[in-house]
Order: sequence, then structure tokens, then C-alpha cells
Amino acid sequence: MNDKQYLEAIGYVEKQDGDQRLLETESEFLTRMNGLIRLFCKLLVSRGSPFDKDLAFAWKWFPDVLNLPPKSNITSILIRVFLDEAGEIMIKAYPAQFPKLINAVRIQYLP
Repeated sequence: MNDKQYLEAIGYVEKQDGDQRLLETESEFLTRMNGLIRLFCKLLVSRGSPFDKDLAFAWKWFPDVLNLPPKSNITSILIRVFLDEAGEIMIKAYPAQFPKLINAVRIQYLP
């Protein structure tokens, strides 16, 4: 697998630049992922149709992210945006357990 194939496999998309097709830059990728995870979190906390995920899904998703080997930049974006958008409602929904996940973030990611 070459570099381009790897980047496409992890979610980078091609864009048209004049008559060339280039992969988006890391900055563009991270900006796009930031927007997608922010939308995902807003839909999670809205608890509305037609989105079929809920806080129980978020309760499973967040530890799954924490258990993955960290990837430069993207992991921190996922964690930060999730906590910004869903942290408050997750603490209300899971008052005994969610602080333990926050502590895991503190131990694993903060010096």
C-alpha cells in the first residue's frame, strides 16, 4: 500500500485542483473531520428522528475511541469535539461512570 492508498483508506478525499486530482491536505482533512464529528455529536444529543443513534451509542463510541492507538491530530480532535458537544449531557446521563472516562483522558493524554 502506497502513501496515497493509505491516506484514502483512513478517509482523505480527492479534490479537483485545476486539471489535477489531488488529495486534500492534512489541514483540510482535519477541518472536515472536525465538522463531521461536531454534526455527529449534535445529532446524538438532539435525540431526534431520523438519526438512529443515541446516548447509549455515544457511551460505547467514546471508550472505543479511547481504546484505539492514538493517531496524530485526529484523535485529539475527536475527543475535544465530543467533550465540547456531548460532554455535559453525558455527565448528566452517566453521572457515576462518565467522569471515569474523563479521568482516563486526563491520564492518557495530558502530561
